[in-house]
Amino acid sequence: MQENSAGIMKKIAPEQTEEIFRRANIILNVHDSEPVGRRNLAKLLNMPERKVRSSSDAMIKLGLLSAGPAGMKTTKVARALLPGLRKIYNVTEQTLTSESRLSQMLNVERVIIASGDSDNGPDALGHMCSVAAKILQTYLKPDMVIAIAGGTTMAKLAKSMEPAWPSIVVVPARGGIGSQLSTQADSIAGEMAKSLRSQGRLMHLPDELDMTALKELEKLPSIKEVLELISMADILLLGIGRADKMARRRGLLQPQIETLLSLGAVGESAGHFFNMEGHTVYQSPSVGAHVGLPRNGGKIISVAGGLSKAEAIIGAVRHHKPDVLVTDTGAAQAMEEILSKA
Repeated sequence: MQENSAGIMKKIAPEQTEEIFRRANIILNVHDSEPVGRRNLAKLLNMPERKVRSSSDAMIKLGLLSAGPAGMKTTKVARALLPGLRKIYNVTEQTLTSESRLSQMLNVERVIIASGDSDNGPDALGHMCSVAAKILQTYLKPDMVIAIAGGTTMAKLAKSMEPAWPSIVVVPARGGIGSQLSTQADSIAGEMAKSLRSQGRLMHLPDELDMTALKELEKLPSIKEVLELISMADILLLGIGRADKMARRRGLLQPQIETLLSLGAVGESAGHFFNMEGHTVYQSPSVGAHVGLPRNGGKIISVAGGLSKAEAIIGAVRHHKPDVLVTDTGAAQAMEEILSKA
């Protein structure tokens, strides 16, 4: 029940979860202490008075609180909501605490946890991508350049976006891999541009080419244009894969895979295979593989979930630290356990 409630909240208002938590907390404490003034309530909640004032004013307009000379009181409408508010408060508190704890453990500025475990099927993965899309939507501005990597998660994220500004340009973060067209960065960049109703610039190139061929291809005007846009990206979107699965997907032979794993590889992102400490143990040749972080002020948003990816996500975060990590309950709980032992 708790996981479903948290999931609903994250899905309909990921950016407003903290405000929902604050409002539920205010109503519950006003009910327990009424009448109570804003200043005393702020002290009671250990919360800035301006935030208490802003939230309580909004709830007065909604008819949930009333204000008088003695202080604020709950209305009949709010009192009818108390049982549900207590559930929301408990669920939201648990989620926010877990996000804060994981943010500190991973040293990532912002961690968002969607309910579910992506290992359990497409519904959980779709929910996480829906949450990620709503978070991403809040960062969008006109004339932005977005670079997006390939993979199943990025493909679902691209389809979850809503129309934004036509002046946004979406580019693939690298060339394509494997034979699955729908999960190649080129295709996904086109799909995201379509969802946003914005512009797309594609490379139409395979990923596995020798370095000599790659260097020659990068001189082509059409490819050079896309590479320049990637280097100017305001937002870089990255998925994270398990090292063993991604090695097979990239066509490595079994002896190569065994060597890769013996070197401690746990995950892969944007062509880099890395260990738990985030050190690169192998880099697959790719058009644009040398392109680094977004320009100053640019954001990196990583999206990955599933209990089985816990180690891969930890390694990826240490390898290429994102500004925002969107994950799910399955991966988050496993990561906390791993990091607590470490």
